[in-house]
Amino acid sequence: MAWQLIYTSAPRLLEAGRTGFGTVARHRAVSGMLAASVERFSQFARLPGHDPRRIVHTHRILILGSSTYHVLSCLQDAGSDYTGRTNHIAHHLIAEPREIRALASAGLTPADVLLAMPWRSSWSEGPRYLDPSEEINLASFTPSASNAWASVTGNPASAGILWSREALKGCYLITPPGINTLELFRESLLVEPSQAWQTRFTTCLEPNDDVADFRWVALTSASPMRTQVETTSRLVLDLTAPATLPEPPKKQAPPPLIETVNHGTPAPAHPMVASVPAPLPSSPAAPAPISSMGSWSPEPRRKAAKSNRSFIGISLIIASIMIVVVLGALLRQRNLKVQARAEYEQKIDSTWQNHQLILSETRRLLEEQTDLGEGEALLKSHENFFRGMQQALQQPGSPTELPLPAQTQDDLEDLKKRLAEWTALHVNPWADLQSGQATVTAQGILEAYHKWQQSRTSTWNRLSTFLSLKDLPPPGEDVLQSLMTAARDALRSAKPAHDSRPSWAKVFALPGAPQNSSALEALQWLKLWGELENPVASSDAAAQTAASDASLPEWLRAWVAEKKQPHTSKNAPRMAVKTDDKPAQKAPEPAIVIEDADAVSATNGIYLYLLQPSEEPAGKIDGLQVSPDMQLFVGTAWERHPPPDGKPQPKEGELKKWMGVSSDDSEKLKFSPTLLAQLTQMIAFSKDGMLTAFPEELRKSPDGVRIVARSKDGVKVLFDLRLIPISSASSRPMLTQAIESTVINAAAVTLKLPPGFLSRLHFVGQQELRYALRHDGPANQKKFFTLKSTGDSSFQVIPPVIQNGSVVSRKEIENKIKVLEAGIAKDIEYLAENESSKESLKIKTEKRDRYEKSKAEKENQLQALQTQLQSLEGNAPPHFDLLPGNFILALEQPNQIELCRLNVVPPASPSPLKLTNP
Repeated sequence: MAWQLIYTSAPRLLEAGRTGFGTVARHRAVSGMLAASVERFSQFARLPGHDPRRIVHTHRILILGSSTYHVLSCLQDAGSDYTGRTNHIAHHLIAEPREIRALASAGLTPADVLLAMPWRSSWSEGPRYLDPSEEINLASFTPSASNAWASVTGNPASAGILWSREALKGCYLITPPGINTLELFRESLLVEPSQAWQTRFTTCLEPNDDVADFRWVALTSASPMRTQVETTSRLVLDLTAPATLPEPPKKQAPPPLIETVNHGTPAPAHPMVASVPAPLPSSPAAPAPISSMGSWSPEPRRKAAKSNRSFIGISLIIASIMIVVVLGALLRQRNLKVQARAEYEQKIDSTWQNHQLILSETRRLLEEQTDLGEGEALLKSHENFFRGMQQALQQPGSPTELPLPAQTQDDLEDLKKRLAEWTALHVNPWADLQSGQATVTAQGILEAYHKWQQSRTSTWNRLSTFLSLKDLPPPGEDVLQSLMTAARDALRSAKPAHDSRPSWAKVFALPGAPQNSSALEALQWLKLWGELENPVASSDAAAQTAASDASLPEWLRAWVAEKKQPHTSKNAPRMAVKTDDKPAQKAPEPAIVIEDADAVSATNGIYLYLLQPSEEPAGKIDGLQVSPDMQLFVGTAWERHPPPDGKPQPKEGELKKWMGVSSDDSEKLKFSPTLLAQLTQMIAFSKDGMLTAFPEELRKSPDGVRIVARSKDGVKVLFDLRLIPISSASSRPMLTQAIESTVINAAAVTLKLPPGFLSRLHFVGQQELRYALRHDGPANQKKFFTLKSTGDSSFQVIPPVIQNGSVVSRKEIENKIKVLEAGIAKDIEYLAENESSKESLKIKTEKRDRYEKSKAEKENQLQALQTQLQSLEGNAPPHFDLLPGNFILALEQPNQIELCRLNVVPPASPSPLKLTNP
């Protein structure tokens, strides 16, 4: 029976969390390594010249470790996939040698199977493992007759051309249109049926194919791969010109029978009967000798019987011993295999514990290795990666090589990307704060430092998806040392703003900053700066003291020199100027207020949409307020859109205006970045407010897309649409506004946001929005709060739980519950897969015990957390001193997306609600 594997494009693949092209169905007997090898030759090219309606049949012999597999494949076009793009399907049959031997003895060839198999042309089901009943009985296929070679060359004997001495080294077959190449191969395989299943072939050469995988390679006369044929050393058989084909090899006649000729005696006219020699006459029996022992005589027959019985007994004993020895050897070999498997799995456990790994997909890949030799080599290559990973975590500023193993899973590749992000954050993070740039300010340095810390926190949190990490480690002294040096050089290079001394003091007092020569020197400058600003006489004394210090910055020395000069007073009296009577005032005309899309006071809707990888958003976003003559502004998701100022070109970091290209009678509103843009580069909306076309270039932008629509006169904002990749949405707030929120009820801890702000938000795809509050600070000071809506933009803060002297929020408990529930579901899945596996009973029992123990531990933890969550309602409200500060307003679903920064102030604060741009 042959196994099946089906490869195509689908919204969900068999491997959890993956979309696009991949395996959607296979038998469980197909291991992960075997499936990965088969997936490699499942590509269907879309090159000019390749007929998209072609069907590719191949026969490959795949060797993995000590195992051999015959793979029979059919690749063909499958229409459009779930995103509307081109799709194809690769359907594979995988057979073991014992199945192939039965087919060979029955006279079936690989071409017979490929011709008779009902191949799938599409896949509309969900991903699944195929049942054992869906294994294919290849012996049930029957061969079909054909005369393909006669129709091409006029001579059926031409089928033997593929067995010529040159063709056996490998050959190309150029086929004319309308010829079934598979029938040609079938007729040729029947010429040498004993070699049929050792012959690898393809009916159409694909760009990703390795020609060395095949002995016979066919391609059409119009194939774009013809250039490869022209430079090859292989034999080329052009069936479009039959006259150029070589003569088929002639079968050698059997050797003639060799006859012995006797020249001395003439041959008889008829066969002679051989004479049979007569038996020799037996001599008369001699009389038996007279026994000297009376009437007793020996009985040789009885003695022989006794000897035979002894021989049989000895033989049985020897056979029993041999059986015992063989059984003992087999049992010992089995025990050794079981012991080796247990030691291998123990090594995997040790690796996961030593490196604090969570990589479930990678662990499963290693545990499913059937060949322990290959498994040991694969585990070793993973351990090399994990050692490099530890170095990248502990010394992120040092370059580290992280070569991926030969076979990987998605979670390991994602971990490598996160590690690369972590390392990139620590390699020259202050490159923009170089000496000599007059634009570097203290506020800019502080903002760069805080953004860098936020990026470190976000990247560390993403790493915790793959690793059991502790709290975020503080920045290394070398990183802060380079920041202090860059800040000192910036302070030296240009005269700072008059009122920026407090900000510069904050720079050189950052937590963990080393008090080295750079910081101490800058602090001395700031001290002198403060003394010079002091209006009392001591500033003159400070100037006199610092006059001889040549190490001061140039701007500070100039100030010192100015202080040393004598003061001259100019007290000239001022003359009063008499003004004429004011003219009569006209009534002011009402001013036209142009709406600011980035202001909290704006009333337009804000539509947020999370883009999945390779997702097409067209057709999924509707309800937008559109106008036939509206203006459109486009840029990255975090670029600003202030009120139009009439200038033709926007400033750096602002959205750019796109041109409208729609006519009045058009059913769609189209906008283009340039006059000569193609249709695929345009954004289009239907007249009822649906996004109907979206450029691929914008969809692939790592910074997302922001689209703001304004009325024809540019006064009113119609809508603000932001499409943000899900990978970017977890690294920074989705909105650029920093909102100030007031505690209006300190006893119940109720927050008030600007009126109408939350009602403007429309999170596409989410029916109900639930909010949470997260502290925006160092990891060791983070606070988490759940928010309960009490009205329009008002929330009651649900208090945290005090557990063992530390603050534990409701949100943390709910997150832990979700993780445990997912882990229990995974254990149940592993238990089901373990029961249906083909491993030995002992290994299955060991795995079952381990999964059940893990499941029981998670269930106990889940019950304790659920009890703890139920007891939250009886806790006292939090003290107010827990709240003031910078927070992140987040959405609980999906994925705790950060919405905007929130500055929480006490109720007595006189500051009105306002918007500040970071």
